[in-house]
Amino acid sequence: MEISEEQKRHILTRERDGAKWILNSPMISLGRSKTAQLRVSESITVSRQHAVLYVSENLIELKDLGSSNGTFVNGLKLSPHKKARVVSQDTITLGDQAFVLM
Repeated sequence: MEISEEQKRHILTRERDGAKWILNSPMISLGRSKTAQLRVSESITVSRQHAVLYVSENLIELKDLGSSNGTFVNGLKLSPHKKARVVSQDTITLGDQAFVLM
């Protein structure tokens, strides 16, 4: 599947240290696992398979995978296994790790 210019423009920035990840895949796994595309290995509050971001041209959605400590968007806890829309400037929190969608 080809990556659109719109997908190349989405960036997730970790608040703690400013680390940046380009969201350039239609589906991006987040967690501590070595297989996670966005790996947060230094935090035990992040589950191995914590959440998934779904990136399309007009929409970005986030789904918690039943993580132990939850996934939050702007402080609101997501229901496990249900997608929620995220937009630019939203804060996504996995365990004790906060990220801002740019």
